[in-house]
Amino acid sequence: MLEYLHNFCTVRNSLRSAIEGDLKNTYVLECLRALGIVGKVLTGPWMHQLYGNPEGLSNLQVTPMLIAVFKRRQEETQIHKVESVVRQLSTQASQESVTTEQIAELLPGLNPDPVVADMINNPRVIVGRRVTHICYPDADSDTPIVYNGYIEKLKKNKKPTFVVSYWEDHETYDEGSDENVTLQTIAADSLLDELKFLA
Repeated sequence: MLEYLHNFCTVRNSLRSAIEGDLKNTYVLECLRALGIVGKVLTGPWMHQLYGNPEGLSNLQVTPMLIAVFKRRQEETQIHKVESVVRQLSTQASQESVTTEQIAELLPGLNPDPVVADMINNPRVIVGRRVTHICYPDADSDTPIVYNGYIEKLKKNKKPTFVVSYWEDHETYDEGSDENVTLQTIAADSLLDELKFLA
């Protein structure tokens, strides 16, 4: 607390001085430590019931899971941001052509494939294209599954939606499953290097 007051608290007034004085008092520090222990004793049992994990995992065992959840949340936030920019550019494309440079300017740090700009300007250009798509089966998995894909057709919807057939390496095209995928999703996955257009 004292370190916080010295390094981050810019307000200089009598309240700060009083708090600073109390935090230097050994009796106050002992009381705060005792209250911390009492608080843990009082809240521990009900927190265990409310937040407890049935597997009985320790905090150290749960930490990697929490990190994976937070990481996935960050990725989802980035995906939504990219999809929002693509949606905005799709609206703009009806009036003027979208360029790769515009995409790079709106999404710094990403290296857009020129196919993305072409697709935003004219969604039909990717019909008949082969792709590879990297997917993570669950939030705490670091091992991706690579799917082969073929963009079969563009559906007549309010927003451009494609029928994409996906299959794994050990499967054939005929064994693949068809998925409806929006233009925004394909563009976002390409911009985030999870989907690659093949020649």
